[in-house]
Amino acid sequence: MVPNLATGEIAKDIWKSKFYKDKLKTVLSSKMDLNQFVESFPKSYVNTLPVYIPFIIMAELEATVYALYLGSNELYIINEVTTISLPRTLFEIKDGGISRVVSSLNIVKVTASQMSRSQDEADCKAWIRPIWFPPKYESDPDDA
Repeated sequence: MVPNLATGEIAKDIWKSKFYKDKLKTVLSSKMDLNQFVESFPKSYVNTLPVYIPFIIMAELEATVYALYLGSNELYIINEVTTISLPRTLFEIKDGGISRVVSSLNIVKVTASQMSRSQDEADCKAWIRPIWFPPKYESDPDDA
């Protein structure tokens, strides 16, 4: 069972100081979750895992989805996945605003399913070990 590690912040008003404070909280929380998740795997699998933690910041009628992951050299990287803006006027709706929202939500769905799949693969690698076969000897028959 994979733990739910996604985080989010919601703000009623957009103020720069509030936005950066909320972003800082979600990044630090996601960093702690990512560290905890990576530490739960055996050391031999840590470098092979493309593990990332999504987080979302919502302000008024706009939401930005980010992904935090551990890159090479142990650097934390934040990648903006998508921005979802709800249409505010009839013109924006007629101009395809709803379809853009649905498309952005589909990107979020695909990102979440990729994360879930990679975590399942990592979980499987942690529980399944390679099968060891003893070396063949000269006295062994060829069909053994």
